[in-house]
Amino acid sequence: MHHDRYSVSDPFDPRFKATGVIECEELVIDLQTESESGDLSANLVTFNRAIAAGATPEEAAIRTLTGHQLALAGYSRAEIRSLEGNPARYTKVVVSFLKP
Repeated sequence: MHHDRYSVSDPFDPRFKATGVIECEELVIDLQTESESGDLSANLVTFNRAIAAGATPEEAAIRTLTGHQLALAGYSRAEIRSLEGNPARYTKVVVSFLKP
């Protein structure tokens, strides 16, 4: 099985990092969304705002900057693996992005 791994830091706040791996046609991304001081990343804030506005978790994942970029790359189907916290105040979201 062939695996491709990627890693990137947020250019605006390097405390937030993302690593990703492509396994078969599934892209799994691990985003560090909370700093040691408790600050949330822009992606998690955007995700929670979309939930508050009535989006489903899958729709909210695609509306984040990361989700939008992945959709443009062909990974336009979000599958929620887990959610921690309360709706619109999630503290951790695990999402797989898949090709339709």
